[in-house]
Amino acid sequence: LLLNRWMDASTGVSGLLCKSREEYGTDCEFFGSRQWGGYCSKCVKQFQVKLPGESEQQPAPSQSLVSRPNLALKKLINRLDRPTEEIHMLGDQFKLKIKSLKFGSQGNSLYKECEQLVERCSRHQFESLEEVTQSMRTFYDRLDCAVSGRSVDDAEEVVQLFEDYLSSRVHSLFFTMSPDLEAADKSLHLRITNLWWVKPEQLASPLTPLHLADPNINDLLDQAMSSLMLMDARTTVRQKLQCIDQCMEVLNQALHAAVSRPVSADDLFPTLVYIVLQCKPPQLHSNINFIDSVAHPAHLTFGHSAYNFNNFHVAVQNIAHQMNAASLNVPSAEFEKLMRGEKTRRFVIADILKALEEDRARLSDIKSSHEELSKSMKELSTNILNFRTRLRAETDSVKPSSLGLKETMSSELKPGCLSLPDLLGDLNLSGPSVDDLMELGQPASMSASLAPTLVPTRPSN
Repeated sequence: LLLNRWMDASTGVSGLLCKSREEYGTDCEFFGSRQWGGYCSKCVKQFQVKLPGESEQQPAPSQSLVSRPNLALKKLINRLDRPTEEIHMLGDQFKLKIKSLKFGSQGNSLYKECEQLVERCSRHQFESLEEVTQSMRTFYDRLDCAVSGRSVDDAEEVVQLFEDYLSSRVHSLFFTMSPDLEAADKSLHLRITNLWWVKPEQLASPLTPLHLADPNINDLLDQAMSSLMLMDARTTVRQKLQCIDQCMEVLNQALHAAVSRPVSADDLFPTLVYIVLQCKPPQLHSNINFIDSVAHPAHLTFGHSAYNFNNFHVAVQNIAHQMNAASLNVPSAEFEKLMRGEKTRRFVIADILKALEEDRARLSDIKSSHEELSKSMKELSTNILNFRTRLRAETDSVKPSSLGLKETMSSELKPGCLSLPDLLGDLNLSGPSVDDLMELGQPASMSASLAPTLVPTRPSN
């Protein structure tokens, strides 16, 4: 759902572009903003767009967004800055939390300074993003001095509390603070879209087409992409960093499932670049600048989240500035054609050859499996024949013969008694025998009923 919301089949930005493309038929390539009613700041000025809550007599926005905003922009800024019920609730919870930490007058003073900083952002009183960053750093320095006498855990809790509150208040203002952010987002998104043809092996990633076809690995990669896509919807620095952490953790799991060795940074970094190229996160430049400007410096210097964010930032910078024909091992002319969206003949042939190589590898695996299966079947057949021979030999060894039976019975007779041959010879058997009945065609089962009773005669002695 996130991918369908943010991307389409061609450019992937149709749902984010300025609303003037639909309303006025323009070819504006800037992103729209909720604060501007779906328009970009340029079209708001050009078409004198009436924003919700504005009166008909208000003039159009002026040409300067930073130095001298006119009445319409002032009313818009006032409306955006006016605390809503949610912001009031957030402020009340913030005050209660500060009170529960027994921060005293220092907490109230820092809260007022935090509100003044939000007010300056809402009034667009900063001339550049660098000035915003510097003001945030100055505030955090005072905050660090205020919590220096506390324990490490208490100090971190207070710092995190102020960072969450400050970032949630200025989030909606930061992305409309400068038109340069819109242009940078558009330029970066377009470059990422033009690099659609880059494969993992061109980035020295351990992932292969066979790994990408694996359902388990493919699901993990989709989860990593979803985490990056969710980053734009989060409002605090901590939440955005958590999205990056989740992405890196899932990528680590996917690489661990793909390779049979420990995963290193050399495996993780190119795979992260590939994931960014595939999911095309919206407003990527603005989100990175927001984290870099509003986060506490310690949260981007120490710890696991800082390491992941720096890797992510370097990956984006690599895509924006360092990814070229030489780094991707592609001829310059072909690189230019691919960046224009043209699929070269060499690229098509390479895909065909790679598909043939993959098919050959699969056939080789099938052949090996077939040979192993044939060998196992032969062993099973030999074992069955040996078992049959051994069973027949054991059965023949326990089958008694008539002579053996007679000798056994004779040896068991007591001394002084007649032997078994003498006893059988003295018996007077009358009536047809079983063999005679068989010759006459009578069943052997009838011999017992047709034969008369054997009447032995006592010997003369």
